[in-house]
Amino acid sequence: MPIKTICGWLAIFSLMLGGCIGRPGASRAISQVKVEVGRIGVDNRTGTHYVLLRDKHGRSLPIMIGESEARAIVLAMHGVKLRRPLMDQLLSSIIEKTGNHLDRAVISEIRGGTYYAYITLDDDQYQVDCRPSDAIALAMNTDAPIYVNEQLFQHPGASDLTTVQLPATIQKFGLTMQQMTPQLAGYFNGSDSSGLLITDAAGVGAAAGLSRGDVVVSIDGDAVNTLEGFSAAAARVGANAPVTIVARHDGTARAITFRAPPLSG
Repeated sequence: MPIKTICGWLAIFSLMLGGCIGRPGASRAISQVKVEVGRIGVDNRTGTHYVLLRDKHGRSLPIMIGESEARAIVLAMHGVKLRRPLMDQLLSSIIEKTGNHLDRAVISEIRGGTYYAYITLDDDQYQVDCRPSDAIALAMNTDAPIYVNEQLFQHPGASDLTTVQLPATIQKFGLTMQQMTPQLAGYFNGSDSSGLLITDAAGVGAAAGLSRGDVVVSIDGDAVNTLEGFSAAAARVGANAPVTIVARHDGTARAITFRAPPLSG
């Protein structure tokens, strides 16, 4: 389908996304830094949700988002596809099924305390201005990279995380995990808030088949509901020893066995 057709679809759905505007691609001469979505946090003072973007140098950019946008990003982070897709999932499907592709999402500027963003389609042929939360969710659903205007890291509020409450995490066997909560369970349309949610997977854990979005419920037969409980159980696993982790995904549990690395970590 021609790019004009997909932009027509985007224009229609922009009414529900809060006002995205499509236009032919144009040069935006800004220095862009690639970032990844770190975590979703909550402002201690206001209860407002934040998405935390981080670059390879460890710089952080917290951006305020709504609760529904936080849910969309959490689902995208963990690769969860709902039977009744959210708007960002629907748009990513439209882009894919019409033969187009999302190049990247860019957090471009801040005006009056509000961040602005855009996405580019089909090798910069078209740009679509949209909210950062929508751009981030779309990029994550299509495996497109996310960039931030370098100058935004110099903004006074960029690295101020004093009031942003970020969930505690642990790293073991290449897995980064956080406590599952009723709120997170609600994002996944579930009621079971037990276990630890994998927020990133690498190393031996990922090689064995564990991935972002899995919920770890036991290790070597011991149920785990806290970060401390998992750390204690993992500490009993010797170097090169087999370890079995039971994880659930979309309500289905599976046991995965692999060998711990030579050195603990």
